[in-house]
Amino acid sequence: MSSAVIILVAGNTPAEPMAWVRLAGGSVAASGMISAGETIRGSGAGADCILVAPGFDAQLRRLETPTRSSPQARAAAAHLFRDSLATDAAETVFAVGEAGANDQRRAAAMSRARLAAWLARCGSMRLKPQAVYLDCSLLPAPAGAIDVMRLGERTLVSAGELGAFTMDSDLAPAVLGQWIAQLGSAIDTAYLHGWTREQLAPQLGAVRFEASAAAEEDPVIRIAKLAAARPPHAPDFVAAAQRAPTASPLASWALVAGLAVVAGLIQIGLAAVDGLRDTDAAQAVLAAAEAEFREARPEVKRIANLRAQVTGALNAAKPQAANPVIAASPMISDVLELHPDVQLDEVRLDAPGRTVELRLSSLLQPQLDSAIEGLREVAGRIDVGPMQAVDGRTSISVSMGGA
Repeated sequence: MSSAVIILVAGNTPAEPMAWVRLAGGSVAASGMISAGETIRGSGAGADCILVAPGFDAQLRRLETPTRSSPQARAAAAHLFRDSLATDAAETVFAVGEAGANDQRRAAAMSRARLAAWLARCGSMRLKPQAVYLDCSLLPAPAGAIDVMRLGERTLVSAGELGAFTMDSDLAPAVLGQWIAQLGSAIDTAYLHGWTREQLAPQLGAVRFEASAAAEEDPVIRIAKLAAARPPHAPDFVAAAQRAPTASPLASWALVAGLAVVAGLIQIGLAAVDGLRDTDAAQAVLAAAEAEFREARPEVKRIANLRAQVTGALNAAKPQAANPVIAASPMISDVLELHPDVQLDEVRLDAPGRTVELRLSSLLQPQLDSAIEGLREVAGRIDVGPMQAVDGRTSISVSMGGA
């Protein structure tokens, strides 16, 4: 990340205004509130960005199963949540933090649809988060203590490796009392931020109260600084989505879609070399395609014929493909990353007209509509065909470029 980063502190739902903080060198450079469709002045499409989502939009648990690697931990997380998911496991993103003492990790589960809604909201502001954390997962808490912070209408609670959660602030006094009673002697101190001893003391018994070291700091600023530090213990849903388990039905199409975009770029680049476009730009496109292909297929040591090797990889792609990648063209890949429910079905170059033709589809028409608007924003003029129903999905063709 660069020295400047924008932290978005979400409201309770994607539709609500978000708080934002721009940090530069660890200090606050600017802050404010932003609604859907608005943009933050001075933030380009490639701005470093982190989203802090409300903890009650996901489940956060302690993973105690010994694991030797992050893939093992994610597999263990899927097992940990198996009996408490509202959606099928294939439609859930499982994220895990790095191991702490005694190899314990924090594991989190969020539905793909909800994560897509949050990313789409960020996309409406022309921002693409490089990380998505749950607010409560960011709070530090030393052994034997809990950290309680009021963030407007919701309250964040963390007991370090013993667990963390987010709740409605109106419920905090009663819920905290019950939770601390369950933890028993494991907790003897409560650090408060946005709450007073008088507000919570009757419910918390003999627990000692201390003001948080950051008690004088605005809660939004504090949570923004915690997020900017990219704490390794906090599960990151963006990283988890990019390393989706092979059981996900999205894995195979993501790999195929990525390779298809690479193939489309190769066609554009070769056409440019042949005189259809500026030669320097064409060489840059081909170089980008080669770099993305190497990332998608790291086992390939030597590239002799990029077009042939990409075609072979496309033909060999199978449903159980791992390490999915959405590659190449920034315009296309950014829109797909912001709309995980939208699938790229086809990429075609119309050489005589010098246009790139895409076919996109989704089970959710609003997501498809949003993706089209996203393409229109970054690509300028595009031609959109009629909506069609294909195998239960809404499908549409899009033409970009041209003379």
